[in-house]
This record gives sequence, structure tokens and C-alpha cells, in this order.
Amino acid sequence: MPLNLDSISDGSSGGQFYDKLRFNAQGGVWFMKSQDGEKRFPTGFKAVFDMENLATGWAKYNGTYVDFIADPSLESAAPKPAENSDDEDKWKRAFKVLAYSKDAFGGTLEFMHQARTVTGAFNELYSQYESKAAAGKLPVF
Repeated sequence: MPLNLDSISDGSSGGQFYDKLRFNAQGGVWFMKSQDGEKRFPTGFKAVFDMENLATGWAKYNGTYVDFIADPSLESAAPKPAENSDDEDKWKRAFKVLAYSKDAFGGTLEFMHQARTVTGAFNELYSQYESKAAAGKLPVF
């Protein structure tokens, strides 16, 4: 099912900026980054993930933030962006999704990742979601 998502990087106006949910793949630690600082979740958390609006694409850290170029759909990958000699971090396949938890986050965060260990695990999670998806319902993880 194509999602046909717009991304801020394609010049579309508007857009919502969310605090970030992060996962340190080497240390196995979840944390959130906000204007107020960093909050760690050493024992995990429960959150609703907006799998219906999940975006996949190409991502690269540009030294300040992560550039993200969304795929036209989940079934069709965007062409890999051109590399240049200044690219220390190469473009990698990534996903981004919104997560909501009133108790853990106090609202909605954006979770994006490009590490293969995380994208591989999230791909399996998405397959499970897809096989059990019910119209209008989102999973709690």
C-alpha cells in the first residue's frame, strides 16, 4: 500500500517538529532528546507507533542533523542520492515513524534510525504489524 508521504526536505511547506526518540544500538539504550535535555529509559517503555504513516528512505548525518529523503512509497525506493567527496557519513537506508506515550514521553516523538541492526529488527516488527493490522488501529509496543 503506497503511503505517498511528503517530507520537509522536498520543499513542501509546513510540517511538525517533534522531539526525538533515539536508540543507541551499541549500548542497547533508549532515550529521548528534547529542548529540556535527555531522558533515558533503562527498563523500556510502552508506546503507540504510527505504523500506518511510517516512512522509509535515505538518511545521512550532515554534521548538524540527519537529512532524510523519503521514498515515494513503501514498495518503491527513492534513488540513492549522489555522494560527494565531502561525505564522511554515506547515505544509508532508514525509516522514521512517530511514537506516542503520555506516560513515558508526555506526547509524540519521532523515531528514525539507519543502523542495520535496528532497521533489520524494525523490518521484522513491521512484518508482524502488517500481518495483524486492523483498520484504524495502531500497535502498542
